[in-house]
Amino acid sequence: MENQTEKAKKTVTSWNDALINLSICLTDIPKDKIKKASNGKLYIGITVKPRKTPDDFGQDTYAVIAQSKEERAAKVDQVYIANGDYVSFKSAPESVAAMGTASAEDMDDLPF
Repeated sequence: MENQTEKAKKTVTSWNDALINLSICLTDIPKDKIKKASNGKLYIGITVKPRKTPDDFGQDTYAVIAQSKEERAAKVDQVYIANGDYVSFKSAPESVAAMGTASAEDMDDLPF
């Protein structure tokens, strides 16, 4: 059976039907990564990634502080700041082949 992360990799074509809930640890954010924009607001870049397999708590995504191209090339350790869950609002329809056989009683209620 596929987990939600594998499904996300294959089937997410519209984020209208899905979301990722994260729990971010604010104390782990390095202060030097927080940038101040011209509007006076503070920003930080984050990257959200799917896990290959869910962790012990069933969480299948995580977030790290975004790295520059130079940091990635230098293989600087990533700063993990969040764990999360991929949530899909579209449920797969039940396969007709997997359904049980209808009884005569079930058929009596049919309008035809």
